Amino acid sequence: FLFNEAIGHWEIPPKNIPKNEKYEAAIVLGGFSSYDTDFDRIIFRGATDRLMQALELYKLKKVKKLAIIGGSGSILRQEIKEGLITEKYLLNIGIPKRDLLIESESKNTHENAINTAKLLDERNMSKKILLVTSASHMRRARACFQKAGIEVETYSTDRRSLSRSFVPDFLLIPSTQTLKNWDMLIKEITGFAVYKMLGYV
Repeated sequence: FLFNEAIGHWEIPPKNIPKNEKYEAAIVLGGFSSYDTDFDRIIFRGATDRLMQALELYKLKKVKKLAIIGGSGSILRQEIKEGLITEKYLLNIGIPKRDLLIESESKNTHENAINTAKLLDERNMSKKILLVTSASHMRRARACFQKAGIEVETYSTDRRSLSRSFVPDFLLIPSTQTLKNWDMLIKEITGFAVYKMLGYV
């Protein structure tokens, strides 16, 4: 219960898009995948809800383009860039290349915003942009994008703050996931504080 209250105050809550609302692009922040070099294919991780929700918005014609933002998260394998491996996956499942914007050099949320600003500027895209990332990450991401001069509307995914459940397995069985959730929340709050000191937000 304590975590649910804490994360509920931190997360930017999700929202539904009005029926007739449309956006030029959904900016999907990376951090949801890695790469299996043995089998030459993408591996999806915990934050994949970002991509899945954005794909649905695209298929429903709520967004015209998908902007996949993210470079390498590896110190040793800098050549494996999330934006590029995700682009390959999306092309393989039939998303047209003309509907994809790829940024594959940024290594953190601050660089995500700076590089996305350049990407949008090159294409004269400045209005009706939807920012898609995890609800717990959205506060820092939104602040970074605003600092970079991009006005975005938020579309939070994979939220952790859920309605209270009073079923026995929730009340009586300890969950190691709660410890992981606390770790994630502390990381985000600390990250926001550091970004504030550095002038990134």
